[in-house]
Order: sequence, then C-alpha cells, then structure tokens
Amino acid sequence: MSDEQWLKVSDLAGQLEIPQPTIRRYMDRHGHHLHTKKQHKSYLISSASIPTLARIRDEYSKGLNGEQVEEVLLGQPSTITTVSGTSVHKDERVSDHLAEALSELEKSVIDRFNNQEQFNQHLLELLQREQEKVERLTELLMKQTEAAASLSPAVQTQSRKQADHLTERRVKRQLESEALELWLNKPAPERTKRNVLFQRIEDNEAKEKFVRDYVLEHYVSRLNEEFNRS
Repeated sequence: MSDEQWLKVSDLAGQLEIPQPTIRRYMDRHGHHLHTKKQHKSYLISSASIPTLARIRDEYSKGLNGEQVEEVLLGQPSTITTVSGTSVHKDERVSDHLAEALSELEKSVIDRFNNQEQFNQHLLELLQREQEKVERLTELLMKQTEAAASLSPAVQTQSRKQADHLTERRVKRQLESEALELWLNKPAPERTKRNVLFQRIEDNEAKEKFVRDYVLEHYVSRLNEEFNRS
C-alpha cells in the first residue's frame, strides 16, 4: 500500500474514459469492491481500485445488468440470454445511458441556475455602483448650482434642470436596485419556471415585470421626498 495513490472521480474519468456520473453510479452499486475514502464533501478512490473499475466498465459493456456485474465481482458465474444475437438486457443498458444523461442534464441545470444567480448579483452591484456615481454627480452639481446663484436666471434654471434630471435618475436606479434585491430574496420556486425540457430556469420576464412594477409604484413618492429635501 506504500505506492497507493488517491484519485478524484474527475481524474479517473479521464484515465478510464468513463463519464463521472457513471463512476459515481459504480460507486453506489459496487462501492464495497472499491477502496475509497471521504475527503470533505467528496470521495477519493485508491489507485489500487482502477482494475476493478475497468472490469466493472467492461462487464457493463457486455450487456450485464447491475446484479450480474455484482455476481462477476463476487466470483460467481453470470449468463446473458440472447435472442438473435441481441441481449434481452438491452433495456438495462438504455436505462443506464438514460440515467447518465439525466445526471449530466441535472448538473447542467444547476450550473445554469448558479450562473443566473451570479448574473443577478453582478447586475445588482452594477446598479449600486451607478447609483453611487449619480449621487456624487448630484452633489457636485448642487455645489455648482450654489456657486451659480449670482449668475443670470437662465444659468440658474439650466443648473436646476440638470440637478433635477440627476435626482430622477438616481431615484430610478435606487428603486431598481431595491427591486432586484427583493427579487433575489424570493424563494427559488417563485423566481424560476420550467422550460420545455422541464428544467427550472430564471423567469426573466417575471423579474423584469417585478422590477418595473416596483419602480412605477414608488417612483413618484420617492421623487417627491427627494425634491422636498432640496
């Protein structure tokens, strides 16, 4: 055992040309034949178990089902009844392939949903940064307006319009940021929908409507509050 190495499932998948979900299924069904250990939230497989994994793969490729492969690993004879050269256990292989495809699909859905979550968080950060920028511009413009008080009425009016425009923009961005944060705090089932493949994906139409309705509902009152302060 001095030369024993511990490998990740991803390492073995590349070495043996077996998809990772398939190796995990082998571990679930025949793990007692493999030398494994847990590390954090994942499992490592000893290099000494590589021949066993290869044999499991080869036996399944012959058309054996899980029980028959287990018999082979235990040293018991296993037979396959064939009709016209086709294994009656073809449906078992199809089932295995389907399970593998579904596992990959599930991973794809999770990755896609996580990417959407990261996008939403990034969008929220962008809105917050823009809001801070508008606030700094508003503060600068207010100082310029005060400095222009001694200038002509036309200059004062123009400065005031610019300040009002920035205030309106700042209020809108602030409301959009608040709405997006409220959306992200909703339970996942309320923020997602099923597509044609029955995957749960971000309901972007519902999100946009939620943000739009929130802004429309609070815009006038929030804007009046800002103008009353100035």
